[in-house]
Amino acid sequence: RLATGGSRLEAAPRPPAASCQPRSIAAAKMSFKRNGLVAISQGEGARETYLRKLQSYNKDKILKVLKDLESSGPVFVQALNIGDAIANKLGHQDAEVQAAAMTVIGLLGPKGAKYEQYISPAQGHPVAQNRAAAVEALGHLGPFLNNPEVVAGSTEDDAPLVRVKACQALAEIEATSKHKMIAKLLEDPVPEVQSAALLALGSFIGISLEMQSEYESKIGEVITKMLGSDRTKSAALDAVAAMGDRAPSSCVSAVVAALSDKDCTTRMSAVGAIGAMGEVVSTSKDSVPKLKELLKNDDAGVKAAAANAVACLGEKASSCAEELVALLADETEDQSGLALVIGGGSRRPPPQMRRPKAAAVTALGRINEEAKIAKISEALNDSNWEVRLCAAESLATLKSKAKGEVSALMGCLEDDAFPVRAMACFALGQIADSEALPRLVEAFEDSAFTVRMYACQAVGEMGQAAEEHAHEVFKLSNDAVADVRAAAVKVLSALGETAQNYAGVVSTMITDEDAGVREAVCEALANMGEAGAECQPEIEELLSDTVGSVRQSAIAALESMGGRTNPLLKDFGRGPGVPHDLVPYWRTDADKPTGILKPGEISFEGLGLYFGDIVSKKQELMQSGKWIEGVL
Repeated sequence: RLATGGSRLEAAPRPPAASCQPRSIAAAKMSFKRNGLVAISQGEGARETYLRKLQSYNKDKILKVLKDLESSGPVFVQALNIGDAIANKLGHQDAEVQAAAMTVIGLLGPKGAKYEQYISPAQGHPVAQNRAAAVEALGHLGPFLNNPEVVAGSTEDDAPLVRVKACQALAEIEATSKHKMIAKLLEDPVPEVQSAALLALGSFIGISLEMQSEYESKIGEVITKMLGSDRTKSAALDAVAAMGDRAPSSCVSAVVAALSDKDCTTRMSAVGAIGAMGEVVSTSKDSVPKLKELLKNDDAGVKAAAANAVACLGEKASSCAEELVALLADETEDQSGLALVIGGGSRRPPPQMRRPKAAAVTALGRINEEAKIAKISEALNDSNWEVRLCAAESLATLKSKAKGEVSALMGCLEDDAFPVRAMACFALGQIADSEALPRLVEAFEDSAFTVRMYACQAVGEMGQAAEEHAHEVFKLSNDAVADVRAAAVKVLSALGETAQNYAGVVSTMITDEDAGVREAVCEALANMGEAGAECQPEIEELLSDTVGSVRQSAIAALESMGGRTNPLLKDFGRGPGVPHDLVPYWRTDADKPTGILKPGEISFEGLGLYFGDIVSKKQELMQSGKWIEGVL
């Protein structure tokens, strides 16, 4: 899932002892959210807990609560429905509390739109931190606001932090019409502001042909220049990644050279950029030979990054196979970023960015080198668990081509490291050999919930061949961990007619405390044929769920069953079949765009790659006095 070719699994915490108790007791004490583990005092709901804490007069306590909400993520914050209590803190006498409150309001999605009138004026707050928080919140709420582009004025703020946040906000709301204001910041004296501006333009180019036509002859020089500075190099690489195959070919050499940078995070950004450019890099005559050279570098981090880049290029870099096999004997590890990790300044890089051997194993799978499958399988017995993890993932990438390694993967289900066991389950599911079914069902009893979840999903990959194990899968729907329950419900819907007998029981799970489980219930019932269709009344109850993604899942399920739903219930301009000019319920008809341009405005929608030429021609006509405003 990482652009760097990293593992699909991150180390997940083991469930606490409370989760091993009966579900009714565990649910009263713990709630497993997708964004982490949120502790809730027994006998008191999460909403009441946060409301009570927000009433404190102690600044530090309020800040702690707001920071906790911020780290919990938008799904959890929106489900609490405590927007008014948070908005009250915008009037707090302490500027730090005000800024923290604005940050949390930015996570409220459509529920945060009504607070626009309180946040927008904060762009003029005397404290730079508050102005930055206001701009950031408006950027997050952009799709739901009357005038999200109001943040464009903050690109001229005196504080560099605010200018950075303004660029990020405009990129988030895809305000391509403000590209000139962002382009001016490429000449900003502060490197971090230059970086934010380039990232914003890169995202614009990645989504808009008009922006590509406007900057395709200019952006290459800017990127090459910023790749030459340590303070802007990482951002320039991220901008290239955002552009994807629209990135200028003139910067390929500089991007590949960045793989040998001394900074680990910069090397990771370089790998992401190479993966995004793909075709541009693989067709460059010097790129693959340079990668082969870097695979023989003395530095472990550089070799790992180069192997990771080969993995991103896939079969286009298959000529590097022998150099990758040579790295399978490399036991070194890059520790250049260890101090940053220990100090809390960064997360630990994935094994493919630290260990050349792990990166080589991954790359051999990605380049689809069937002749090297035996070499990959040997790594399942490596003394280092991270290498074994990458080997299992590499075999998963090869799918049915790795059918001969099913026995070796089943042996990994006894591995001491639970991420390896979980990845082995994932690989067996991708290979989809029914020979592994009995061992996967045994893994339903694993002590690590990650393993139980991936074992369940692997059984689901077998489809109707696993129909006889439907009852064992159903038992997992009562697991103490929400992600396992959600996986079990989804898998049931894929196991044929026998599993459809469980539709009625599955429908009772619409009251589950976890939003992910409720979404899974909607998806499962939609795939359970007539038995699932009989549960439409239960699904309709979720149309008023406090979590937006659950409501959308309910709508999708009802529509797949042939039911009709109110289009206003869908995400505005985002849901399937919903027109982009739909007026949300909180706006009046007067707010609806009229399509009439003001003097000097240009609508470049639909002009595509002709946009740059048209704008240049207009400027020539204006300079010669031949342009008459308003004629076109």
